Amino acid sequence: MFGRCKACHVEDAERNAVGPHLLGVVGRPIAGISTFRYSSALTKYAQDGKVWDEGLLTDFLKAPRKTVPSTKMAFAGLKNDSDVRNVIAYLKSLRR
Repeated sequence: MFGRCKACHVEDAERNAVGPHLLGVVGRPIAGISTFRYSSALTKYAQDGKVWDEGLLTDFLKAPRKTVPSTKMAFAGLKNDSDVRNVIAYLKSLRR
């Protein structure tokens, strides 16, 4: 399932691609990588100090554009709850 994410995100290095790298994403402040140019929509969404936790990741992975209207993320979302859980479990394993 994570293969879809690899189209835009790097998971094994602190190197951004179309999207920001995903090392340490769980627990990281949203829009928190200074070397990546986030959409104004995601930057605004992150203004109150939100951190990528399991709940926010679940919402975003299920429906990125519903969670953050006008996000640049083109991915439509994961429809299967077990896929969402599996992707989050994998993301939690990605440490710097």
